[in-house]
Amino acid sequence: MFFFFNHADVFITPPENHNHSDEDSGEEDGGGSINNLSRNQLLATAVATVTHHGGEIVAIGGIEGTSTSGPDTIRLPCNDTSNTDCISVHNDSLPQKKANRVWVKRDRPKSKLAPEWNGETPKHLTEDLSPVELFELFFDDQVIEMIVEMSNLYALQKGKANFSVTKPEMRVFLAILFISGYVPLPRRRMFWENENDVINQAVTQGMSINRFEEIMSNIHCADNTNLPQGDKLGKMRPVFDLLNKRFLKFWPVEQNLDIDEAMLPYYGRHSAKQFLRGKPICWGYKIWCLNTHLGYLLQFDPYCGASPKYHPELGLGGSVVMSLIKSLPKDLNYRLYFDNFFPSLYLFDVLYSQHILATGTIRANRIEQCPLKAVDAMKKEERGSFDFRREVSDSDLVICRWNDNSVVTIASTAFGVNTLQTARRWSRSQKQHIEIVQTQLVSNYNTYMGGTDRMDQNIGSYRIGIRSKKWWWPFFAFLPDVAMQNAWLLYRRSPAHKTKTLSLLDFRREVVKTYILSYASRPAIGRQMGKPQLLDKRVPLSVRRDGKEHLVDAIEKPRRCATCNKNTMYKCIKCEVGLHPRFCFRLFHC
Repeated sequence: MFFFFNHADVFITPPENHNHSDEDSGEEDGGGSINNLSRNQLLATAVATVTHHGGEIVAIGGIEGTSTSGPDTIRLPCNDTSNTDCISVHNDSLPQKKANRVWVKRDRPKSKLAPEWNGETPKHLTEDLSPVELFELFFDDQVIEMIVEMSNLYALQKGKANFSVTKPEMRVFLAILFISGYVPLPRRRMFWENENDVINQAVTQGMSINRFEEIMSNIHCADNTNLPQGDKLGKMRPVFDLLNKRFLKFWPVEQNLDIDEAMLPYYGRHSAKQFLRGKPICWGYKIWCLNTHLGYLLQFDPYCGASPKYHPELGLGGSVVMSLIKSLPKDLNYRLYFDNFFPSLYLFDVLYSQHILATGTIRANRIEQCPLKAVDAMKKEERGSFDFRREVSDSDLVICRWNDNSVVTIASTAFGVNTLQTARRWSRSQKQHIEIVQTQLVSNYNTYMGGTDRMDQNIGSYRIGIRSKKWWWPFFAFLPDVAMQNAWLLYRRSPAHKTKTLSLLDFRREVVKTYILSYASRPAIGRQMGKPQLLDKRVPLSVRRDGKEHLVDAIEKPRRCATCNKNTMYKCIKCEVGLHPRFCFRLFHC
């Protein structure tokens, strides 16, 4: 069966290994010819862009045999046996692109103000949960068990039949990784040195260096014999999926969300590694993130090149937006924010058709002939001046061009411009701070955009410092870090925060101390140095009241009872504090 199309373009994708690339034998300026292609080019995967009835569809692989199932659904099958899932575009699932937009210089009508937030506070934010309980909302037994199972399987596949790691050991392993974030050392083995300048009792009590390195060399998150074909990050995909579900399940339901990119530092060789000039981390892996405005990560998706999620009408940025929000609960009045990499006016139409209001900066070449003042003309006007237009449509899309340090263009289906506010800026010419005019649209964008940057700041403050040569280690280290900062953000909104305020560092240390005291099986080495710590710092409340393995044991020298402060000849084996066995032991643990 044949179908008619306006035109088609075919592109040859470059190989992952640049050593296999080649050029054709024709003249450089003479135009391409199939007779001049080399063998590597002929065997490469091809991407075809076909325009059909005004819309574009993409097929990955050679185009061999096309079929249509009506004017609204088109499918191009692939002849690439390694990628059997071809992209299918259903034009009836998205609104039609507008040929001509009508613009007027009028603000949004007051009758079309953004609806009020209709979300409810989740139950877990009303419960008094400890730091460990909040962290284990994400790294629960299922996630730990999956990592343990895959690590043991990987060791068995390598011929290490005697290796076996347990869930308690894996939690101690995570605790040592967390310690490396706020007690950084130049070399990993220095954590176990018994020298005065680097001694760390928590690490030495938690696990021996040989056992730690043995676990680290065998840790794994997937079965190497059953990896998905074509997925560059298949080794990490199972744990990505588990944590994405948990992040979304326990998120503090909020109205304002932002989408941006985050970078994980990596300097090795991998086809998914990116270079972004001007970023604090310019070399590494790029991750698309959906965050609340305070930094809680709802969904993430590492970028690794061509993907079947790509929608040609939306482009890469719009496809990322639709992919990240597809799992959000429906029937809630979300407001979405993003920078100028992602939006087009068609994306605003698509989001509005799904009852999602959006605000974002937009590039000047994507405003589809909106009659705003030219950028060069706006630069000559005073700071705070602006020009705007509103589209005559159901969405009442407003585009505003505002002059600040530079000229910025912002589009929104949620806010207008005539509710004017002020912003404080430094004037170089006047050598003082001045007040300039700022529209409501710009003010709300500045307020709620930047959640991903907040997440990067939180993670970067105490990022896991232990490194590995494995290419997927930055992803593995990122997951407990982001789970920790998500748990801390939940803690700040829980009732426990009102009684005991914890910074991110204190929260992290609480989890570490609980894991070391609860799961470490190695006896202490020598006597602890320095002044004795306060009781609530030595034994966290979550350990005292967990009801596990608290036993009375006799000691040779008397100690002060932790309850009545009198001498006693007995102690709790787990808590390592002196206690009288009859009444004080029960009061301390209940």
